[in-house]
Amino acid sequence: MNIFYALSEGRGRLTETNLSAFAAFLLASNKPHGLSSTFFPAFLTEVAKWSGEPKRFSAALSHPQLTVEVGLEKKYDKPLSRIVGVEIQLTTGDEDSQQAVHRIVIENKVKAGAAQTQQLAEQFACISEAP
Repeated sequence: MNIFYALSEGRGRLTETNLSAFAAFLLASNKPHGLSSTFFPAFLTEVAKWSGEPKRFSAALSHPQLTVEVGLEKKYDKPLSRIVGVEIQLTTGDEDSQQAVHRIVIENKVKAGAAQTQQLAEQFACISEAP
């Protein structure tokens, strides 16, 4: 079943912003979706598998002091000002010694032709420069 196809069948419009909000909602374990923390690790496991690195997030996901922050419409300012749909930051450690271990960014497109190589390259440059 494709939930996004089902959602687009109604009278409302399915936009990139709506999809980003929906994804961020599901990925944040503290939201009232009833999935608790089951969706996020399953999502990362699938991302890792499709990237060809099935164990990519294993250490972070099994870390006892993992913190997950999910941000919506994250703005980056250098070298250009760009916004990405969803940003996920994984950090490990306690409050005094947190270490960033992964930053995952989701930029979704509703229409196949909407993906622009230059936009993605500029977003990548901004993300690469971020602290």
